[in-house]
Amino acid sequence: MRLFKQCGKVHPKVHNKQVAWAQSNKPWKACFSCHESITWSPEVYFDETLIGYGAEDWELACRLCVRQGYVASYHDKLIAYQYQMPGFNFNVFKRNRHDEIIQWLRNTIYFVDKYPEIDFSDLFDSFRRFELDHKTNTWRVRKDKLTSYDLDQIVSNIKGWLKENGFYP
Repeated sequence: MRLFKQCGKVHPKVHNKQVAWAQSNKPWKACFSCHESITWSPEVYFDETLIGYGAEDWELACRLCVRQGYVASYHDKLIAYQYQMPGFNFNVFKRNRHDEIIQWLRNTIYFVDKYPEIDFSDLFDSFRRFELDHKTNTWRVRKDKLTSYDLDQIVSNIKGWLKENGFYP
């Protein structure tokens, strides 16, 4: 069975990343659920533990490739269309909403914890883009670029916050 990634018209930077991912040891990273074509089978389903935006498409593709033996393929000649509602964006980094950031952080940690055999350190790099307002106990996207940081400490702090606030077991 094959898992196909359809790309459509995407920004060249995104296209280049997807091509590189498809040729890496993590080809499932080239897959986004709005542009996948998969033959139906009982193992083809979204993990409903993942709520909100983030990680659901990679978890599906990763599970199919790593645990079910599917092969991810990237075909840049295929065209896929995704309807984008006018004035609405699903990107957690652009919307900057506390509740959606929590879902993104929780989903990412859940995904990583579900596959301990895979090195996901690159996935956590997005965590440095968030900061906690300690006065209001709310998350937001950082305005400045964090250039010096300890990623392990950031992940530990986020995981601790999620547990303390009842968002992660």
